[in-house]
Amino acid sequence: MHKVRKRKFTVIEGQRGKKQKRNIKDRILLLLFLLLALLLVWLAGRKLAAKLMVETVIAYEGVLEQTLAVDGVLVREEKVVAAPTGGILHWLVQEGERVPSGFPVAKITTVSGSTVTVTAPEPGIFVRQLDGFEQSLQPHGLSQINPSQLPKEEKELEAEAETSQGTAEGAFVQKGSFLFKIVDNFPWYYVAQFAGNRFVKLEEQSKVAINFAFAQNEANPVAAKIREIRSEGELVTAVFQLQEEVSGYYRERFAQAEIIYASARGIMLPASALVLRDNEVGVYVLIKSKVRFRKVEVLETKEDHVVIDGIQPGLPVIVNPSWVEEGQQL
Repeated sequence: MHKVRKRKFTVIEGQRGKKQKRNIKDRILLLLFLLLALLLVWLAGRKLAAKLMVETVIAYEGVLEQTLAVDGVLVREEKVVAAPTGGILHWLVQEGERVPSGFPVAKITTVSGSTVTVTAPEPGIFVRQLDGFEQSLQPHGLSQINPSQLPKEEKELEAEAETSQGTAEGAFVQKGSFLFKIVDNFPWYYVAQFAGNRFVKLEEQSKVAINFAFAQNEANPVAAKIREIRSEGELVTAVFQLQEEVSGYYRERFAQAEIIYASARGIMLPASALVLRDNEVGVYVLIKSKVRFRKVEVLETKEDHVVIDGIQPGLPVIVNPSWVEEGQQL
């Protein structure tokens, strides 16, 4: 009986298995290469996009003002003068002329041919135009003045008076009829009114500046002292005292104005330029085409603009900082 010999077999790995492993490695390498290429393309594209999309403004120094638009009424010391007799009127001075006390301002020729001279009862500005508020709106009654409660018919009367220049030269005047007024312009007052929900920071101020709509040719606003602030329901009434003369103010009664109650001088920028980095507020500037972060102090804000301190005028400031990062070359 023959014994069966056991043979040892060696498993030889086929070419198919090697090809499969090689294909997997190649695919991984190709994927890594593609990812690296995409990263490089993305970085290059981001830099290119940054160069194309980044917007800058040149830092400049300016003043940012906080303002409040109001309506109000002008109040002055006013002395109305009536005709001492009837007759033909002849003016001796011009509207707006400053006259001393006792100065001749008009003559009235009576029917009998005699002449009566009318003089200024006190020093001030000579005004022929009357609006009907001379007696009811006086500085001694400032606390009682409420612009919104002034009778409508009186406002209409004042509007009609503004179209007139007063009694004309050569007109016949009745004895006792009002001829002119003398306005004492130091000081004068502006009683303004506005909605209470706009009552911001004004109460913290002692002085403000005012731009009157009727004085559009004035180069600068006029300084004013806050004399009184009071609330009446939903309205706030503020009384301002002024010492400076505004062109033509003695002819005005109802006036719109802009109250400048806060201002800050510094570098003016769009608010979008601000960046919060590591709990520090700053901006990105370009120095030799390289992006640099500069810490700043915000002095004032208004709508979409800010005034800052911390950089010099003339630097290019990036206003859309999300496109860049510190040290980036543009």
